[in-house]
Amino acid sequence: MEKSELNKYILKFHSLVKSELLSENLITSEIVIDYYPKSAFYYKKFHSSGGAMHLPISFSNVVSHEEKLHYQAKSIEKVILEKGYVNILELGCGMGFNTNYLAKRNSEIYFHGIDLTQSNISFAEQQSRGLNNVKFSQADFDDPQSYEDKYDLVFAVETLCHSKNLHDLIERVANKINDNGRLIIFDGYVKQNKEQLSDNIDIQAYKILTWGFALGKFKNLSEMVNPQNFSCLELESSKEYSENVLPNLITFQKGAKKALRHSFILRVLLRIKIISLAFIKQLGAGLTAPYFIKNNYVGYYKLEFKKTAPINTDEQ
Repeated sequence: MEKSELNKYILKFHSLVKSELLSENLITSEIVIDYYPKSAFYYKKFHSSGGAMHLPISFSNVVSHEEKLHYQAKSIEKVILEKGYVNILELGCGMGFNTNYLAKRNSEIYFHGIDLTQSNISFAEQQSRGLNNVKFSQADFDDPQSYEDKYDLVFAVETLCHSKNLHDLIERVANKINDNGRLIIFDGYVKQNKEQLSDNIDIQAYKILTWGFALGKFKNLSEMVNPQNFSCLELESSKEYSENVLPNLITFQKGAKKALRHSFILRVLLRIKIISLAFIKQLGAGLTAPYFIKNNYVGYYKLEFKKTAPINTDEQ
């Protein structure tokens, strides 16, 4: 999308959403809790009836949408089986798509998923009926009391971006990983060495993007891959999947543009509560995400860390 076209849709978007809403950049539990239950209908209707809430990863030989959605879980499963891990935690498990998929395929391995939103946990538990090796808990992963056990592997798929203090969270999580265990993160980051946006159209688009994903801002990749930032985690690998998530995001963008062409109707439907603000947030994310990936500002990555030494700091 060219910048002139982007600006046209930004103006349409601003006709739906007050600019002061887009200026909010604080991450609060209340914002996240409000976002996901109201977005669940749209995820199930247009994305995944099984409750997936993450981006599908596409390759030329993968044609099924469901198969693309399973890429993250299969990647994590490969590590679990190679290393012989038996106790796994998912942070921000959403509606349980990844954890339930793994639990069904690996009956001898124990899985625990935590999520901030009770409606997500309820759906995950419904989907896990009959499984004896999985548990779901409603908890805030930023809360030190959320971690009741030691784990061989902890993973998070597009959720740690909601953390109020990601550095402290990762240090705390590392304290709950067994020696030689691992932390695997799939998420979007501002790419290394990218300066703060200065162009007004880009600034407005970025506000729509982060508001659409219920984020304060995207974390910077350089902070995550700097070996000095974490006391007992070693970055084993960093792999970019931006080109692999782009096809789905472009489809998402086409749908958002089509809807925003009828912004007057959207305003009416929003006013009479036929559609929710969560739907408008998803339109905003869909409209702007491909723009920032194509312009090499935001990237989608898998980061794999290995636990190298115990932490001596007191647990909170």
